[in-house]
Amino acid sequence: MMKRTFDFFKMVLLTTVVAVSISACNSSTGVSADDVVGTYVGTLQNPTMGMVEDYRITVTKNSDTEVTIAPASGGDSATFNATLEAGSVANTLILKVATDILANNGSYSKLTEGLSYTLHLGGDDEHNVEVFVGKKVH
Repeated sequence: MMKRTFDFFKMVLLTTVVAVSISACNSSTGVSADDVVGTYVGTLQNPTMGMVEDYRITVTKNSDTEVTIAPASGGDSATFNATLEAGSVANTLILKVATDILANNGSYSKLTEGLSYTLHLGGDDEHNVEVFVGKKVH
């Protein structure tokens, strides 16, 4: 009886160690700021321009955890810095802007090379936002 109880506790301990190890592996998304860097083409919508198709933005790396997002040419969209955090899904990153009222501002998927963001442009109007959805161009 004692051996069976001991074996049971060994199995519980082993299962816990394996579960913690798997969880630790999943916390690393396999995506870095270097993956996000590039030019993206997609749809932009903001209060000034309305909706624009084939709009281009660039993403440049500031550090391993921060990027700058800016218009590829002109100044029709916002320029801002975003902090990168591991997403809950493998191969994704969450974009957060410290000065923004939104909790999460966007995401990047390494699998699809897609980037999307929503940025509040200030003021009291909750609809005063810029939205971009696009894919990396090579």
